[in-house]
Amino acid sequence: MKRKLLVPLALLLTMLFCSTQKSDAQITAVSIDSLMNFSPSICFVPDSAQLMMMGHASGTLALNDSVDLYVNFGDGSDSTFTLPLYQNQGYFWSYIWHTYQTPGTFTVMAVATTSNGVTDTSYANAIAYTNSCANLSGDLYVDANNNCIKDAGESIIAWKSLTITGGGVIYYAFADMTGHYSINLPTGTTYTITPNVSYTNLIPACPTSGSATVTLSGTPSTQDFGFTCSATNADYSVNLFSSNFRPGYIRTICVYSISNSACGLSPATVTVTLPPELTYQSTMGSYPAPTASGSTLTWNTPPFNAFSSFISYINVLVDPNAVLGDTLCVTAVVSTTPPDANPANNSATICKPVSNSLDPNDKEVSPMGSGSQGYILNGTPLTYLVNFQNTGNDLAYNVTVKDMIDNDLDLSTFRVLKTSHPVQVAIVGNEANFRFDNINLPDSGANEPASHGYILYAIMPKANLAVGTQINNTADIYFDYNSAIVTNTTLNTIGTAQSIQQISSGSMNASIYPNPANETVFVTVKENGGFKAQLFDIMGRTVRETTTKANNVTINVHQLSAGMYFLRLTNADNKVLTTKINVTH
Repeated sequence: MKRKLLVPLALLLTMLFCSTQKSDAQITAVSIDSLMNFSPSICFVPDSAQLMMMGHASGTLALNDSVDLYVNFGDGSDSTFTLPLYQNQGYFWSYIWHTYQTPGTFTVMAVATTSNGVTDTSYANAIAYTNSCANLSGDLYVDANNNCIKDAGESIIAWKSLTITGGGVIYYAFADMTGHYSINLPTGTTYTITPNVSYTNLIPACPTSGSATVTLSGTPSTQDFGFTCSATNADYSVNLFSSNFRPGYIRTICVYSISNSACGLSPATVTVTLPPELTYQSTMGSYPAPTASGSTLTWNTPPFNAFSSFISYINVLVDPNAVLGDTLCVTAVVSTTPPDANPANNSATICKPVSNSLDPNDKEVSPMGSGSQGYILNGTPLTYLVNFQNTGNDLAYNVTVKDMIDNDLDLSTFRVLKTSHPVQVAIVGNEANFRFDNINLPDSGANEPASHGYILYAIMPKANLAVGTQINNTADIYFDYNSAIVTNTTLNTIGTAQSIQQISSGSMNASIYPNPANETVFVTVKENGGFKAQLFDIMGRTVRETTTKANNVTINVHQLSAGMYFLRLTNADNKVLTTKINVTH
């Protein structure tokens, strides 16, 4: 059987070396975490597709251990090769090009086998090739005058995906920064097109069903989607991102706020509170600067809605005497007038360790979740930040970021929130592909502030995920024609609602999560008006105290000794709730 596999020389040499390094270690499980088949074009054959594979093995691994991979490309050809378990952490990945010679729909199967015989089988997304295609395009917009025509001056809806199904295959188109989408699809097929737009107070108008059906013939077809406002109340949220903190060095913190309401504009106040070990120095580049008062930083933002946002990068100096291994926590709060329609997402806390290492090309998730496994409740929105920096010695003319979206995340909810530079976005299978063409990113030696870039996007977990489901995400960053820089892998785990404690007294009700707690305790009082939260040790001494005008607060308990504490909540009417909090490390 003819093998049609093209593998880079470096990977071949690595496989030849590692194939001789079989281990007697007891690997207990292996998982192909993501397997995606991607082609720049599905409308011409022969054409090459890129198969992207990532996975991990767990158990006891030995130095230079490896996995054997069998790949069936779905067109009658297959291949077998070996991949090393990188960094002795059990991770493996590969990028393989394969050429399809004839039209058809193909599904790749991969089988991973460890050195002691543990296996896992995975199937990639179906990929369809044809010699007959036509273009489907259109615009997403807010139909302010209800005439189902995109008129000049009407708001566009940018960076939204559209799910397109037809012929047994799912495609994704993506509206660019002008709200316009365009995709080539096989002809002779009827497609259902659904834009994934889920802003508060914005409802489908043209068509009212929110979906449209189009049969593609040999000519281009246009399908616009108009939306209209049902109300104007605002729903603001805030997120924080930061790398680890290195004693005596400047570190950067990103604070980001957005309204989930597409209708109406409201100003906001964003407040960031720093721990004593961090001292505000400056903002990065041209980002808005706060008003600083001790450890409190405040921004009064101009009015914005879901089609705009607030973002700033601040530089902080880490105390040279900060203790390695300690964790420093930063808190952000957003408030608005009139009050927010959903104050539950108006605050965020991020806790990062004090350490001596830093990779400027990294990936972060908010919320980080609780504990080392990043426990979150199912239905928690996740926001990801991919940072990249040109640390070479010349301009980077183009930058490409390939972000493998975990199979347990709902791609229909994917939305780009902000990018540092103009970008083209495409979703194929489970990969979000970001292309920064002609970015001309200077190297850090020539212009350190301008050498940075980022991608900020949000996505929801799939519904009804089982408790214990792990959500991993990794990005690959390409500077021009250099090899991929692989970021760290973020981790969230679906937790159980049993760890949410509900307490009440009369008309006052509160939720506390998690309890027991490791790093943070999230408190929500189910009424407006604000409250005071006080945490006491068993001797009655106050160890934490905070007052908020919102209905939720985050309490950092990472630096407290393990043991039992008492939480006292007092609302504006002086009603009191008390409960026990167990802190475990």
